[in-house]
Amino acid sequence: MRSYGEVTGMKKLILAVLAVLLGWNGWLTYKLLEENEPEGEAPETVNGTTYINHTVNSYATDVTAIASGAQPGLVSVTSYLETERVRTITGIIYESANDHCDILTNARILEDDVSVTVRFDNGIELDAIVLGSDSRSDIALLRTYPEFIAEPMKFTDSDKVNQGEYMVAVGSRRADTQHNTVSFGVVSQPGYMNRPGDETTPPWILSVIESDASINLTNTGGPLLNLSGEIAAVLSQTLTTAASTTGMSYGVTANEIQLIVKDIYESGYATRAYLGVIGIDVADMELYQKSALNLSLDQITGVYIHYVAPDSPAEAAGVAVGDILTGIGEHEISNRADLMRTLYDMNPEDSTTLTIIHGQNTVELPAVMR
Repeated sequence: MRSYGEVTGMKKLILAVLAVLLGWNGWLTYKLLEENEPEGEAPETVNGTTYINHTVNSYATDVTAIASGAQPGLVSVTSYLETERVRTITGIIYESANDHCDILTNARILEDDVSVTVRFDNGIELDAIVLGSDSRSDIALLRTYPEFIAEPMKFTDSDKVNQGEYMVAVGSRRADTQHNTVSFGVVSQPGYMNRPGDETTPPWILSVIESDASINLTNTGGPLLNLSGEIAAVLSQTLTTAASTTGMSYGVTANEIQLIVKDIYESGYATRAYLGVIGIDVADMELYQKSALNLSLDQITGVYIHYVAPDSPAEAAGVAVGDILTGIGEHEISNRADLMRTLYDMNPEDSTTLTIIHGQNTVELPAVMR
């Protein structure tokens, strides 16, 4: 058993070691802060109180890196009516090859009988031709012929975008100020927007992302980026105005854009069949959701229908809210991606059969698309 003196001596030794360690840690912390302290004005003493004024702008943020990383993939698209400039918006480098560069932007740039130029981030401005456009989605595809290879931007799988996910809206660098626009927000909801038809074009339910990242007259046509710098949607002032939702911006999802561009490459415009339903993937539903909706717990594929548009082919065929769509014609529908691809592969006025799980029964309903 240790004596009282031995115990007391050990306590003193431990306290001394702790004091040295704390002092060393404090000194290291001070030096670290001193080395990384941003430059600013000298301390100022007023009435005995010292104020330290610093402009904290030397620390790069995630948003800063995303915005700067996006610039080489963005262009300014300007329309001219004869020699007078009409408007300038943002474009996205979609594809770049040895002899051409294709630009994704808003179809609104093509309003009126205009000519279009594209200004790259390196300052080179070139005339552009129109490969095609789609008024329902406000998407246009342009082509230029630069003597350099531009870097296309990358797209994400927009079906995996979640509510509350951070997003960055970036516009191209303006020729007059050499500055671009950047705004930051979160996904309010990945959703859909009813786009009305007209005498020549049937209506369409467009896949969109709604966020509170600000949109303006110059960053429209630009990307809504996730924190990996990948395009989740292409912003549209036209869609945002149509939605009339204060403080929110809208963009066409990356996945639907790929389908639109595929059609434009093939025919110069987007062709698709209008069915008139909105649904969610059964595979994403929890067991308690299936139970509450009286669905089979063993059902793991298909699209659960939670909206049927009035006066739509789906309504005319007898599709109801609560049904599960599992097939269109010979196409198996396992999820919303299958549904979207199938509709883009079809044409208005196509006759087909919808395979539906209604209650506990599987039925086939004849339908005529629009």
